[in-house]
Amino acid sequence: MLFYIKRMLYRINKNRRYLSLAIALPLLYLMAMAYKPHTFAIALSFPSPADAPVTAPESPTEAMTLSEITASPEQAARFIKGNFFPHLILDYPLGYKAIVTQAHRTELYTEARDNLTIGLNEEGLVTVTYIGKNRKTGERLVTYYGNTLFRRIQEGYKRLDLPAPPPMESTPEMTYTSRTIRRIWEPSRLIPALICFAGGLLVFVLAQVVIEALDPSYKSEKQIAEHLGVPVLGTMPDKLTTTKTLRPGMRDHDEPTR
Repeated sequence: MLFYIKRMLYRINKNRRYLSLAIALPLLYLMAMAYKPHTFAIALSFPSPADAPVTAPESPTEAMTLSEITASPEQAARFIKGNFFPHLILDYPLGYKAIVTQAHRTELYTEARDNLTIGLNEEGLVTVTYIGKNRKTGERLVTYYGNTLFRRIQEGYKRLDLPAPPPMESTPEMTYTSRTIRRIWEPSRLIPALICFAGGLLVFVLAQVVIEALDPSYKSEKQIAEHLGVPVLGTMPDKLTTTKTLRPGMRDHDEPTR
């Protein structure tokens, strides 16, 4: 057994240059993840007065101003929850008998609650923004909630019997933007990279075991004794290995004199 272990260690040391393949696997993984889109930033914006009234879906009379919704995360979350209708978000036609599973409903609502924001800048531009990992879902949420907010503002003017300003009279003039966000490094990639390295190392060791198993040379002193029919009294160490372990002075001493 000891003889076999020595042979394996010698073969691994001899082919150690191929260990670079084990390092290449996690490097390729990290490069691929650095290039892969990490998140998507999708936004839909349109002009609106800050004091524009917005109707509440759960009340036939209640309304709040747009600035109140954009200034308070609680009010924005209330608006998102109150207008959450999965069929409309998925753009199903009215009357379409599509079944939205509870898991899909939960996924949609979680994306809207955690990744959707409603903002209003000083130029009077209201923006519904999604920043998350699911591009298709982000596009649907931004389109739905942007158009829903515009309709709620129009309904607010009608409910309060106020004249709507020109930007809110008819079809919304909306601007759609989308960009991809990539990150060179994320702590969550460390464990998969280590798994890739361990996998490459395991493949290297298994390859050496297979090569050693296919090698027809002797694997132990017992095989040598059985083949020659004589007992093995001892073994000689490898000259090159022994020479490398000697101190420089001792190596020079062994060299022949001229």
